[in-house]
Amino acid sequence: MPYIIGVGCTPFKKQIDQSFRDLSKTAITQCLSDSQSNAKPEIVYFGNCAMHAFGQANIRGQTALWPLMQEEIIPTRTPIVNVEAGCATGSVAFHSALQALHQHDFSMAVGVEKLIFENDPKLLKSFPLFGDGIDKNHSEEWMSFYRSQSQKHNLSFQPHPYRVIFIDIHAMQAQHSLLKGSCTKE
Repeated sequence: MPYIIGVGCTPFKKQIDQSFRDLSKTAITQCLSDSQSNAKPEIVYFGNCAMHAFGQANIRGQTALWPLMQEEIIPTRTPIVNVEAGCATGSVAFHSALQALHQHDFSMAVGVEKLIFENDPKLLKSFPLFGDGIDKNHSEEWMSFYRSQSQKHNLSFQPHPYRVIFIDIHAMQAQHSLLKGSCTKE
């Protein structure tokens, strides 16, 4: 049976002076300390969605965790699997780490995100980052689908350019779940 033996977390706040490496190190060292074990992860699932806005589009976990390998906090050559699943990134990283316990004794899930760029006005703000959280190449296809679903189930679906489209989609799906849950069988 798998066990969670340690957790670590940075404060949820604007941490402009902290890098992805800094945030990763804080969370991971807290986790390893909390585990009260000398065990080291055999595989790491690194969750991140927006590091590309800071210039790192690929190998995000490898770049963020490299100093931890240099300090031998994480063993050198530990496989690092990068995970990106929109709003579910942390959950998918965690689920993947649990699944890895079928092959490994110690797996780790790490999620690191920075969405505020006040220290560099040339960088995008967080709102535009989420505009890519939808299929940009087939927009008419999915817009048609969600419009038809809203009509079919009598749900509100009114995308607006000042909102992130997938939040409108999630809101429509939540309406559907709430309405479906309020129906009783006779």
